[in-house]
Amino acid sequence: MDKRKYLLFQGWAYALVVVVLTVIFALQKTDESGVIFGIAFLSFLAYKSYSCFKELKNTREEDRVYAPSTDSTIAEKISFYKRMLLIGVPAFLITSIWTYLDLKSLESGTVDSLLLWEPVSLLYNLGGFWLAVLATPLLGVFIVILCLRKIKELNNTEQ
Repeated sequence: MDKRKYLLFQGWAYALVVVVLTVIFALQKTDESGVIFGIAFLSFLAYKSYSCFKELKNTREEDRVYAPSTDSTIAEKISFYKRMLLIGVPAFLITSIWTYLDLKSLESGTVDSLLLWEPVSLLYNLGGFWLAVLATPLLGVFIVILCLRKIKELNNTEQ
């Protein structure tokens, strides 16, 4: 994804949320702590919007959001993919456990309904419990393999 378009979208989205929340806060009756929280939250969102537009000025046309910079060294690219692994492994592990526990409670009848991530819900409707439960860890393993292959490939080009 083009980083400039992403930052522009993100900056305008934060600005729009600030405007909408300002209108909502203006129409609501709140106590002192609510006003303080509202001002702090709106200030934070306004700062996020400002920082997106500020970063937009320093971003080149060829930069991407979810990829290392085009002029990065091989060591920086390897570091990028290792960070993605450090983020991805716990994220897939947590979502896998969460999905299993939610679907297990649905299957056992503890709950009548629950909210699921749409792809998991689709897999549950198509293939049942085990397909939905195993899809997230399998996706995680696939991503880990791809990242490890990329790191190995970059290590081979470095030598």
